[in-house]
Amino acid sequence: MYEDDTLNMGIPWIFGYFNSRDYYDSLSDEVKQAINEHADEIHSEEELHAYAEYMSKKK
Repeated sequence: MYEDDTLNMGIPWIFGYFNSRDYYDSLSDEVKQAINEHADEIHSEEELHAYAEYMSKKK
């Protein structure tokens, strides 16, 4: 499976390429929802962390 093909599947694609599941599971429901709504904009583990931090500060 190629990364480009997985982007259409939402945020779970990232779990196959990075060790982010534990981090994602530790986030609040509001942050997870925001990440899921913008999954097509998150292309790396670094972007996942940056977006989660941004959304955590915003609430």
